[in-house]
Amino acid sequence: MPEDKNRPNAGPMRMINDFFENRPSKSLLDTIDDIFTRNPNKMYFGVDMTETMTHYIIKAEIPGISKEEIDLELENQDLIIRLFPDPKNKDGAKWEGAIRTIELPGNAILQDMKAQYRSGILSVRFPKKQGKKIIVE
Repeated sequence: MPEDKNRPNAGPMRMINDFFENRPSKSLLDTIDDIFTRNPNKMYFGVDMTETMTHYIIKAEIPGISKEEIDLELENQDLIIRLFPDPKNKDGAKWEGAIRTIELPGNAILQDMKAQYRSGILSVRFPKKQGKKIIVE
């Protein structure tokens, strides 16, 4: 008897086969492939966001570039970090650049954002709105 693909329990092997045969564009597998077949000329960098009682701090490890190769932009509630090679820097390795977008918390005070780049670490610091204290009686 042929297997009915529309039945809830059509068989796990059939579902796995369908997944691999009918791959959507940019599927999970493509994303995994991208990880293992990275372009050696493209820069990849990690970003961490921490929180104190009064501020948020975003740190990105991007050694080996100058601060002129970093572009920061605020767009709505997102911080966009763009890295692009300086065409005047003939000594550095050839690389294509990189971009990361970080969604910022809703209670961030964006107009007071400050950034610095030292020893290969980009730090972006901005205060957060303090909630109203409620006194318990």
